Amino acid sequence: RAKVKRFVSSAFSNILLERETLIKAGICAALMILFTLLQTTIFSSLRPFGAVPDMMLSAVIAIAVSEGEKWGAVCVLISSVGTTGFSVIPLVYMLTGYISGLLSRYYLRQNAVIRLIYQLCAGFLRAAATLMMLHAHMAHFTFTEVLTGTLLPEYFSTLAVSPLVQATVWISLKAFHRTRAERTDTPSDL
Repeated sequence: RAKVKRFVSSAFSNILLERETLIKAGICAALMILFTLLQTTIFSSLRPFGAVPDMMLSAVIAIAVSEGEKWGAVCVLISSVGTTGFSVIPLVYMLTGYISGLLSRYYLRQNAVIRLIYQLCAGFLRAAATLMMLHAHMAHFTFTEVLTGTLLPEYFSTLAVSPLVQATVWISLKAFHRTRAERTDTPSDL
């Protein structure tokens, strides 16, 4: 009888784990859609520092730090659905999500300062990708024009909006940071 009870308990815990993963994926997808909509609607008109903030970059970092490198890298698939043509930016997002998740898991733990450091470093990577794309499409520009007209405004507007994105992701995924026994109200020795 005890073996049957353990088997049933084990089977239901696997189903619960699968359900939690699906719910978490749905929440992450909804967050990415929300930030995409905010970036393309509200913040395309309201431009802090004269540029549209890259909310997707902040969201990928927030999800990677909260949930791990796999979730951060997978968010790129959600954010790049519907794009046309070739762009380096999804690769930047994937690299940022994966590295941020790995670093937060093994070296630098989750707190506001670490998230800011990840955002600062990812902003430089994003600026380099923007510079490469501008150079490929428009060969006639000076570095000073691009730096003052595009790179710095985009960098600082992304930094300004980043705390909002980080807090929204943290609050949305907070329920998944408890142990399974706490979430399901089952004893952990089953």
